Amino acid sequence: PGAEGALRALLEKDRLDRLGPSERARARVLLAGVLARRGETAGAESELSLATQEWNGSQDARLALGRLQLSRGDAAQALATLEAIPATSRGAAASALLARSQLAAGKVPDATSTVDASLGRFPDDADLLLVKGTLEQRAGRPVEARKAWAAAAARAPDGWRAPLALARLAASEGDLQAAEAQLRIAVEKGPAEAEVQAAQGWLAFQRGDVAAADAHYAKALAAAPRCATALAGSARLSLARGDVPAARALAEKAVAADPGSADAQLLLGWTLWRSGEAEPARRALEAALALDPRAALARVRMGALLLEQSRTDDAMKELDQATGLDANLAEAQYWLGRALLEKGETSSAIDRLRRATQLAPGEAAYQVQLGLAFERAQQAGEAAGAYRAAIAAAPRAPEGYENMGRLLARQGDCKQAMVQLQKALEVAPGQESARIELAGCQARLGRSAEAVASYQKVLKNDPRRVEVYLLIARTVNDAQGLRAALPWYEKAAAAEPGNATPHLYLAYGHKERGQRALAVQEFRKYLALRPDADDRKDVEQEIEDLGGRP
Repeated sequence: PGAEGALRALLEKDRLDRLGPSERARARVLLAGVLARRGETAGAESELSLATQEWNGSQDARLALGRLQLSRGDAAQALATLEAIPATSRGAAASALLARSQLAAGKVPDATSTVDASLGRFPDDADLLLVKGTLEQRAGRPVEARKAWAAAAARAPDGWRAPLALARLAASEGDLQAAEAQLRIAVEKGPAEAEVQAAQGWLAFQRGDVAAADAHYAKALAAAPRCATALAGSARLSLARGDVPAARALAEKAVAADPGSADAQLLLGWTLWRSGEAEPARRALEAALALDPRAALARVRMGALLLEQSRTDDAMKELDQATGLDANLAEAQYWLGRALLEKGETSSAIDRLRRATQLAPGEAAYQVQLGLAFERAQQAGEAAGAYRAAIAAAPRAPEGYENMGRLLARQGDCKQAMVQLQKALEVAPGQESARIELAGCQARLGRSAEAVASYQKVLKNDPRRVEVYLLIARTVNDAQGLRAALPWYEKAAAAEPGNATPHLYLAYGHKERGQRALAVQEFRKYLALRPDADDRKDVEQEIEDLGGRP
């Protein structure tokens, strides 16, 4: 507050005129620093813009303005500000910031040229070496990246950025022990830095300490509300809790803070996909891959999205690349297995899905998908084993019980099937697909009243499950005859206008009642909806027998 008061007093009209251009610019740069510390970004940027006008040759003012613009995600504006500094007079700090802005704007060749030229003039500058390491990592050269960051650490022994970069590199290679060792150095050098706190949060999350991760991310965001790595980490925590809307909001903030973060773009794409927005998700994943073409997980997620859009061949290309980049990434093996199953390559699919379960034995979804693949291969025993493994991995999830129940029902063991299906409903009362399967078992065991009651509960819980009307009609038909089922067939026909089957049963029902005209009408509706029906000739004969014209 004291600094701000003194600076504002200097910049009042009666005193401002007594300052020279460099003094006015210096006062505004200092005031901008005060405002930025308080989070008043717009005010800080305004003061810095005035500073560059007060003294066009002030490199400090342009450097501070470019840094602020880059921090709020405006790489293009930062570039314009920094490029106005003549290359011949551009110092090492300005060159490093310019390269970072070029990188954030997606101009990787320009960033490389800037860094290489500047290192020729300032070979020992730690900031330039840091950017050099980032460029090497982006290019898929981790050994060269490590050399550049190690050199930066040696040139700036009190700095935290180089050990943090080395920690992140070790983490990306799966060496958590080395990552933790480098992170300890970063914490020692910059314990209150937002990026350091965010890295600690990431490491805690990897070790399964969600509370510690949450605390570190909170500290990071308190220090720097626009810290993209902390926002992305918090988004990942929300995803782990199953809160997709919160994860999406955080991912959007992370991308806004740093559009050049491949991790933030990946998280945004994943949360958009989980929200059912496939095209925006695809664009975010494409942005992630443009920033980091060697990001295996981004390729997996892109492949998964394409697979769900029924673009199986395109999905296979992405997933093949992903497994090539990281053969030990369980999620890549899982989605590749699903793609192979979609293409009918069941044996290869089983190999991939089995590999996924070996890499991540605690993932119940992987075990369930392996079970489905075994069923496709008519290996019921192996399928049952996979479903049992799914239940063991996630006893509070319904999918293992439901699929086990469905398998037993197909084998004719409805009593045991019902036990599994009831367990699915115990852990997830809203699992209506399990309730439908349970009702089918009740009907096959001759417990038609219970089956109808179960089907009706499905409709009460989820009125969109209109296919249940036809299932009720068939259950009543089998138990009480066609005449008793007609009201349900009428409801089925009204609920599913495009379904031909109810009309066929209605036609025979009307015929049984002697309602010839109504029977002919329903037979015709059946043929209109199913013109290539196998029983077309029989139905046409029925129409003729009832006095109608086919």
